[in-house]
Amino acid sequence: MISRRLEAFIAVAESGSFSKAAKIIYVSPTAIMKQINALEDETGLCLFSRTFKGLTLTGSGRSLYEDVRLIVKYSEEAVKRAHKTEKCIHVGTSILRSGNYLKELWSKVSALEPNFKIRMIPFEDTFQNFMATLKDLGQNIDVIAAIYPLKRWNCSNLKLAMLPICCAVSRKHRLATKKRLCIEDLYGEKLIMIRRGVTSHIDALHDEIEQKHPKIEVFEAPYYDLGTFNQCEATNCVLISSEIWAEVHPLLITIPVDWKFFLPYGLIYPRNPSDTVLQFIDVVRTIMDLSAVP
Repeated sequence: MISRRLEAFIAVAESGSFSKAAKIIYVSPTAIMKQINALEDETGLCLFSRTFKGLTLTGSGRSLYEDVRLIVKYSEEAVKRAHKTEKCIHVGTSILRSGNYLKELWSKVSALEPNFKIRMIPFEDTFQNFMATLKDLGQNIDVIAAIYPLKRWNCSNLKLAMLPICCAVSRKHRLATKKRLCIEDLYGEKLIMIRRGVTSHIDALHDEIEQKHPKIEVFEAPYYDLGTFNQCEATNCVLISSEIWAEVHPLLITIPVDWKFFLPYGLIYPRNPSDTVLQFIDVVRTIMDLSAVP
């Protein structure tokens, strides 16, 4: 709830440098510096002593920091109290994490717990913005429906499905007319996939291709956003994808593959969720348990 300038101020105060603060809130060091300069201009205060050893708070900077920390604490408590007054779940939504895959689930939640309201909150798919959204999960956004790594993000998750890994190609690609692919169809192709180390499920596919299918040329993407799908279409490469991304780009076709590789899909929510979010997760878990009963 606090402004970006105050968020930057806290990060710099606690880390002692622009570069370290930038990593904390997922922006560039230049952006951090601009925020601090703007805050000093706005307040008329010199907040930091700048030396070759780093940044230290001045007397006025220390005073402001202590008060801002109290403001943050009170604002977080205010949000929690506000959430308790209504059972409203704020679901983060973006192009790659739209939540449309869960329309049936949302209707079942409403049927089982009519007092719950679902409010969709948009956010951008850029790496910096998404990581900042995860960091602040529980404030403006309560849950996100998404494919997720198992250990990388400091969040809780509720698995809803294991989705088959598919391939996406341009409508002009030689494979576009196929209803289903086998891995040999990818021989001679340039394959875009998320880099190693993000999720063990993709790492297993990396190992399979590297060890058994050297005729496939792999290009690692550091992160998936809309630009990744644009790149796939523009370069006529093959993109490792999922059925939930079938509508992301109108000029790409998503095709299933005859292999046994899957990605976990579910709800991402805070490590320390509000009572309302916990109740919501319990309702969803109940629905999943009932669906599993033959």
